[in-house]
Amino acid sequence: MAEMLEKVTKILTDADENEDGKTTKEEFAQHRGEMFSKLDRNDDGVINRKDKPKGPIRKKKYSEALNAVLPQFDKDLDGTITRVEWNTMERDPFALLDANGDGAIEKSEIPSPEMLEGAGL
Repeated sequence: MAEMLEKVTKILTDADENEDGKTTKEEFAQHRGEMFSKLDRNDDGVINRKDKPKGPIRKKKYSEALNAVLPQFDKDLDGTITRVEWNTMERDPFALLDANGDGAIEKSEIPSPEMLEGAGL
């Protein structure tokens, strides 16, 4: 759970375009779009194994990353992630993390591992 929170915190920090300490929905959406474009290395509009970079170390890292995101985003289980699949989230991270409802997520709104354990998660 702590590893997942670290990843979420890093994504939100990276998405904070104006570096004001909070990430808006717009900043998050833009960052997700940029992530898709980086993963779609051959610019064919889908993320799949054809996007693997050259070189054994990069191929391995890309394969690991792809294997991690495929189950989350590949809704039709065809081995590819389209931009529509990428942008369709089952849960809105802002509804889950924007505790004060101001349309932005601050680091203070991300629950600590201890809080999650106390909640039985």
